[in-house]
Formats: sequence, structure tokens, C-alpha cells
Amino acid sequence: MVNVSSGGTGGINRLLTLIFKPPLGVWGEWVALRYLRRQGWDIVARNWKGKRGELDLVAFDDQFLVFVEVKTRQVPSPLTPEDQITKKKEMMLDSLISEFTMR
Repeated sequence: MVNVSSGGTGGINRLLTLIFKPPLGVWGEWVALRYLRRQGWDIVARNWKGKRGELDLVAFDDQFLVFVEVKTRQVPSPLTPEDQITKKKEMMLDSLISEFTMR
């Protein structure tokens, strides 16, 4: 339980942070989205849901349609984000990309 009556607005700000703090993955997707927009990319889709899962971001960089799988970590890891994509996940992403491009 959070004590929100600890004087001033600090207590309520802490409570609001606890309530509205997005999960790590949502925050990472937001950071990636902002980065791509700042690079001049057009965001075509965000959290697009297909039959087998979800595409985090689909963007256009003036030449290519790019499918972005966002990986966010709280602590440094010796593994690259690419190392985190299993064969099963890769097959699912391939299927989703095919589904997205056929619509």
C-alpha cells in the first residue's frame, strides 16, 4: 500500500507513477517509435495483430517496408537482441510479415 498523504504532491505523484507506469516492453516500443520517427521514418502500423501473434512496429524508410521487433531490457546483457529471437519466434514473425503484406 502506498501512503499518498505524505505532504505536498509527492505522494500523489508516486501513486500516479505506480498506476500509470507502463510495462518495460511498452516503454521500449515507445522509445523505438520515437527514434524511428526522428529518423524520418513513417510508422505504418504499431502492435499489429495477426493470426499467430503481433508485429511491434512496421515502418517505411522511404525505400523499404521495415518490420521491427523491439527487445527491451532492464539490465545489460552479453546477448544481442538478435540472439533473443528463437527459431520459433523467427518463424512466427515470417508468418506475420507474410500475412501483413498480403492484406
